[in-house]
Amino acid sequence: MSSCRFFFQQLEELFLFDIEQAYVASCALLARCKQIELSALHSTKMHLLHSKMLWGKGQYRPALYSITQTLKKIQNHSLFELKAEAYLLRGQCNLNLKRHVVAVEDFTYAVELALEYSQISIAIESYVNISQIYYFAGQFDASKEILIIGYRLAVLLNDHKQITKSGIFLSNYLNESGDHASALYILNQIESSSLQYGDMTWVVEAGINIATAYAGMNENELAEVYFESMLAISNFNHAVWAKSLTLLKYGEFLIQQNRFEEAINYLEISAEGIKQFDYGNVRRQSAKLLLNAYKHIGDFKSALSEIKKYKQFSESLLSDHLLHDLKASALNLSRLDRSRKKNN
Repeated sequence: MSSCRFFFQQLEELFLFDIEQAYVASCALLARCKQIELSALHSTKMHLLHSKMLWGKGQYRPALYSITQTLKKIQNHSLFELKAEAYLLRGQCNLNLKRHVVAVEDFTYAVELALEYSQISIAIESYVNISQIYYFAGQFDASKEILIIGYRLAVLLNDHKQITKSGIFLSNYLNESGDHASALYILNQIESSSLQYGDMTWVVEAGINIATAYAGMNENELAEVYFESMLAISNFNHAVWAKSLTLLKYGEFLIQQNRFEEAINYLEISAEGIKQFDYGNVRRQSAKLLLNAYKHIGDFKSALSEIKKYKQFSESLLSDHLLHDLKASALNLSRLDRSRKKNN
């Protein structure tokens, strides 16, 4: 079954560079796998991989259904070494569907399983995802603590994927906090890892954060060079999410430069792409920026429309009970930190 492993690896690599092609290839490979007799392990891995492709395409509900069925196969065939990855993916689906507390429970369980099977990379990624939810809930100190632990452990393990992901989120937190110099330092540290891992969306996100850091330090020419470069990379790779995020942050930068007409053009294009992924926090940011830009050019009718969108996304993003429910969740930071110290 070495051919199966080869195809799975090829599919994983394609996922990093072109999700559209990866999804088409995954559908074809899944159909082929149903026609031949595969071992329970390879069949389950194929379904797990296809669930990931659905998630990457932004088809969160089909992905959630697929991963739930895959978990049943894992349980039936006692393939417990796959459970951590499955719960991580289920948590990501629930996060994108704004089921925040359920997502935290999935991620926490993924951490417990990952540490049991020494799958430290999965544990790190789970905590990085949890940090987003704590950030949404206004628990900034907890969010930062999680990110720092994850980043340090990723560096210790020399895990390029998790160095990139945790570094991007940590630098984003630092930019939001106004500590642009520290954000730039982290981003310079993760540059080689992001290129080695090869996910162009994450390369673009790192570049966007560099541009934002430069803008925060009043290095506006450098910031604009990075925004333009990330836009070119996104267009070349047909990366809709990366392009939308670049245009969103570029639009914010242009508003700060009082270039409102340009900002509106970029933000309107960005909003169309963002809609495909239905992620409330980003759509809320988009509406807020467009509201600001429309007000400055005197287009109050459009501004009123964005106010309504902003309120809608704000109300749907987090439940009133999220913070209370998060405090009751079984989040054990010390265990992941002990893993870092143990490997130190």
